[in-house]
Amino acid sequence: MDKCEKPHAAQLTRSFGGESPLKGAETTTVPTSSLFDTAAGLSPGNNWSTGQAGQAVVDAILRAGRVGLAVRSTGPDLLHDRPQLLALALPDGQGHVLDLPNDGLGSLGDVLPRVTIVGHELKPALAHLQRHHGLELGAVFDTAIAARLLDAGVHLGDARYFSFESARQRVLGFTPKNKVATNYIGPLGPKLEGGVADEARVALQLEQAMRQGLAEDALEEVAELECNLLPIIVQMELTGVPVDRAR
Repeated sequence: MDKCEKPHAAQLTRSFGGESPLKGAETTTVPTSSLFDTAAGLSPGNNWSTGQAGQAVVDAILRAGRVGLAVRSTGPDLLHDRPQLLALALPDGQGHVLDLPNDGLGSLGDVLPRVTIVGHELKPALAHLQRHHGLELGAVFDTAIAARLLDAGVHLGDARYFSFESARQRVLGFTPKNKVATNYIGPLGPKLEGGVADEARVALQLEQAMRQGLAEDALEEVAELECNLLPIIVQMELTGVPVDRAR
């Protein structure tokens, strides 16, 4: 089989000791690791913080230069739904979770456009953050875009194959036991915060594997181009595009 016909995900799976993805993977839920199911903290080492981000969090983000990002909104509608939770994960395992209605972005609104944002299917999150919090991000790396490039069209049209759960299982070999709805409406608590924190952390792990695959297949420039276009497309969809009807 030619290289272009074989999904690169299989190579990544072997590298990380994973198994083949389940065809019935969910697309509207995000896994919650059992590590995050207690109220004692969002990680075993209690290295996740909540509430308004302090200077220590801001400095850590700037030093890292990149963060994993995950957002929970009440739904997909930009007019009627609003983002509820935002999680940021750092490469060293630290992270921060914001209750957006109560905490707002605070100083993170000035910091996040200065670093690379890593996430899976980032477009809805970028749109919600820009629409409701005025946050316009710059450099992004979307692991879903990378996964589609590496797949080379083999699973074109199969949205479930490129979901966060499928990517996590295929690349990292992890099948979650518990799941929290993506479009969540209800009280916020450790379990929900843990779910969004877990996704932000895993996004960085997926990025590492995806970047390796993109380099091997000489797709780095294509991925960079597509990812750089993502914030621009979000901006165009939110504000519209001027058209000279006379022409």
